Amino acid sequence: MTLPTGIECAVLADGAFASGLCADPRGLPGRRRAATAPAAAAAAATELDALADALARLHGHFEVDGHRLTGDQAGVRGEGSIIQSLLKGLDLAGANFGPLSCADLRFEEVDLSNSAWSKISMRRVGFSGYRLVSWSVRFERVEDVAFTNCRPDYCSWTAQRSSGVIFLRAAPFREAEFDRRLDRFVFRDCRLDGARFDATSAGQCDLREADIAGVNGLLTLRGARISLHQAGEAGIILADEVGISVE
Repeated sequence: MTLPTGIECAVLADGAFASGLCADPRGLPGRRRAATAPAAAAAAATELDALADALARLHGHFEVDGHRLTGDQAGVRGEGSIIQSLLKGLDLAGANFGPLSCADLRFEEVDLSNSAWSKISMRRVGFSGYRLVSWSVRFERVEDVAFTNCRPDYCSWTAQRSSGVIFLRAAPFREAEFDRRLDRFVFRDCRLDGARFDATSAGQCDLREADIAGVNGLLTLRGARISLHQAGEAGIILADEVGISVE
């Protein structure tokens, strides 16, 4: 099974994800994909949905390829790889993973609350309808990943290297922390109240459809984009960060 690349074709309007499935690409940075991508990706998505349930335990060293995982695996500790698989209704609360390589897979209604992931490589992965409260993740590499309709409050994200587009939609990132590389992160319909940014680079980071009220560290997002109607709010935030009183 070969999945098309590119986040422009990653996110469906209903929040489902399969790498290659086309959503509206307007405003997303990067090159456009061929119009034939949706049909190919729809077939790939169907293949993922048709996977048989597996009893693979994500503990110790594991290599999961072409499986559908569900059930309770809260608190597991492991390292390895997961590719071309579907993780649906899986409880991974309190899990610890790393190093871990993920490619061409979907997480649906998965609970990652209070889990810690380190040394993570992630390519062409979709998350939808999941809980990420207090999820701590350290990406060594993240490429073409979509997070939609989730609960990532108080999470902590660090990306050493990012490429493609990282698409985040319909999520409340209350008091979340984002560190290091934020290039081509796209926030759509996201609330960022109390979120803290400490970016080393943020080229084409797109905040135009996010609620930026209460954001901290906006000054570090050099290269990011906001809309004209956000300029007033951004000005107040930046003034506060550099110690200018607005009266």
